[in-house]
Amino acid sequence: MNNKLTQNNFFLIIYGILLVTHLTGIYLTNTIFVTITKPMLVGSLIIYACFTSREKANYKSSVAIFRAALIASLLGDILLIPQGDNFFLLGLASFFVVHICYITLLFNVAQRKFYFNVINIVAISLITILIASLLTLLWSTMSYLRIPILIYSITIGLMALLAINSASSPVVSFDKATLLTSGSLLFIISDASLGLHKFLHLESVLSHIFVMLTYGLAQLLLVKGFLRTSNSNLPIFPKTI
Repeated sequence: MNNKLTQNNFFLIIYGILLVTHLTGIYLTNTIFVTITKPMLVGSLIIYACFTSREKANYKSSVAIFRAALIASLLGDILLIPQGDNFFLLGLASFFVVHICYITLLFNVAQRKFYFNVINIVAISLITILIASLLTLLWSTMSYLRIPILIYSITIGLMALLAINSASSPVVSFDKATLLTSGSLLFIISDASLGLHKFLHLESVLSHIFVMLTYGLAQLLLVKGFLRTSNSNLPIFPKTI
C-alpha cells in the first residue's frame, strides 16, 4: 500500500513538473520548448498506466481500448503542433478516436446502463445548450470543418454525459465518479477554449495556457479515474465488449 502511494505521488510530481514546464514554455513563447514538452504529457500518462493497471486475462480487450485512447491522444497532440487546417483535421480525427474509446469504457463503468434520473436529464440539457451555443457562435467561421467539428462535438458531449452517468451507478464510488466527471468536463472546457482560440482568433498567451492547463488536468483525472475503477475490480473491463 505504501509503495503504491509512493508511486502515485512520484508520478503526480513528475506530471506536475511536466505540465508547469510546458505552460512556462507557452508563456515564454518558446516554440521549440513547447513542441518538445507537449507530447511528454500524455507520454508520461501512458507509462504511468502501463505500470499501474492490472492486465488480467479476461480484461485484455478493454485494456487495449484504454491504451489505444492514450496512444490516440499522443498522436493527436503531435498532429496539433503544426499550423494549418489539414493538421487540425487530423488531430480532430485522433481525438474523435480517443472519445470513442472513452465512451466504450464509461459505458462499461456504469454496467452498460443509462440512468434516466434528474441529474442526467439536467446534464443532457446543459451539455446540449453549451455545444449548440458554441457551434452557433463559430459556425460561420468554420468553413469546410463544420461537419467534422459537429460530429466531434456530439461525441465529446456523449463522453461527458456518460461520465456524469457513472455517478448514478451503484458500483462506482463517489471519488471515482468525481474523477471521471471532472476530467470529462475539463476536456469540454479545453476543447471549447481551443475552438474560440482558433476560429475567433483569440490567440493570446493566456488563452493558450488555459487550453493546455484544462487539457492536461482533464487527461490526468480521466486516467486516474479509469485506473482506480479497473484496479477496484469494477466492470470497466468485462470479458466481452
